[in-house]
Amino acid sequence: FQEIIQEKINEARREIRLCSKNNEILYFDCLFQRVSYNSKPPRILCVARNITKIKEAEREIKRLQQIRDVISDINKLLVRAKNERELLSEICKILIRIEAVQFVWIGMLDKKKNQLFLMAKEGEDRAYLANVLEGKTRLELKKLPSDLVIKHQKPVIINDIEKEEKFLEWRNRIK
Repeated sequence: FQEIIQEKINEARREIRLCSKNNEILYFDCLFQRVSYNSKPPRILCVARNITKIKEAEREIKRLQQIRDVISDINKLLVRAKNERELLSEICKILIRIEAVQFVWIGMLDKKKNQLFLMAKEGEDRAYLANVLEGKTRLELKKLPSDLVIKHQKPVIINDIEKEEKFLEWRNRIK
């Protein structure tokens, strides 16, 4: 922009990120051009185009590509893994490469003991696993994701722990 004012260039294109009154992030593709007419001092013309939807679509495409890559990597792993522990460990390593994923763990439920056993993990667990697997949090049953596994004896997958209201108290405790 300064280069246009200083007459070094006639035009420039920039992508601008703004925050609306509602704290919504908006993206604009802006073309700045120096314009002069009738011997008057030059002025700067700005033509802006809202590209927020395009940016959102690009993020979604990136997310879907990551998912595709993860599925592809896990499919390859299924063929080459030598045993269950290696398979689960490598799955965690693949999943942690996803941008938004900070922690992954896989546990197996011993139905007779009604207890989870750690099979593999990757990322920062903030001592969560120690509490869950050692039973230190059993008094807070039904407040942890792992308790749902024990209660329903089915796998639990949480895609976005920040948006899961039923884990609000637990989530605040581990932060």
